[in-house]
Amino acid sequence: MKVIESFLMGRMGYDYLCEDSIFINDNYVAVIDGATQKSGVKIDGVTPGRSISETILSFLKTAPSKLSGEDLIREVGDYVQKRLLIPNGINKTDEHSPSASIAIVTIDTLKITIVGDVQSMINGSKSVRIKKFDEFMGEARSLYIKMLIADGRFENNGLDIGRETIMPWLGMQHVLRNNPNFGEWSYGAIDGHKVDKMHIEEISINIGDEIVLCTDGYPTINASLALAESELMHYLEKDPLRIYDVPSTKGLEKGNISFDDRAYIRIII
Repeated sequence: MKVIESFLMGRMGYDYLCEDSIFINDNYVAVIDGATQKSGVKIDGVTPGRSISETILSFLKTAPSKLSGEDLIREVGDYVQKRLLIPNGINKTDEHSPSASIAIVTIDTLKITIVGDVQSMINGSKSVRIKKFDEFMGEARSLYIKMLIADGRFENNGLDIGRETIMPWLGMQHVLRNNPNFGEWSYGAIDGHKVDKMHIEEISINIGDEIVLCTDGYPTINASLALAESELMHYLEKDPLRIYDVPSTKGLEKGNISFDDRAYIRIII
């Protein structure tokens, strides 16, 4: 395995506040997207998203070399439960319960295991994952802001009034996480609890394949870091509110350099 390029950057411009992570060793290559919580609660002085991201990194450093698929996700979940949730008295129903999306390449088994909305590309072929809930909320926020603009009542004063409007929904989305009872509205994430197999994607790869993994800090996945960064800069300039081409649950916050934390890696197996 050869790393062609990789990049990690926090939305505020500081790596130490970034909730995304990249992991590389002889056994695994992974991209982790720690979910930003809405409660403001911190765990050992850091956000829940960064806390679970660091916990998954710790797991991968000592994980057996051939884990993939459901076995890998079960082991990661058990580790998060024992090392993060139990010591901090966190329950699944807590609003600040940490969660993360992941994509992990297992070198020995030639598999990519994905839970959540981390994007992937194999030899130029994109595989896009979108949470139905995020898509719905993004469209709702976009429509509300467009209506305010059309009515002459929108003030671009740094307060994301669209996000504030959908915040009660966003604060409840943990109820959908790893909950198959909600059908198509359910979504998978690493949170220290069982991830239903419907939310675990396992992709076979081959020696010589070129693999790209990136978090949703990039509006779409691209074949090179330069293209990914160029497209992101385009959206930051042309649609900082994120209400047009790729509607989102949040726009560019005042003081931030981007919409979200972002991680990108391109490798050859």
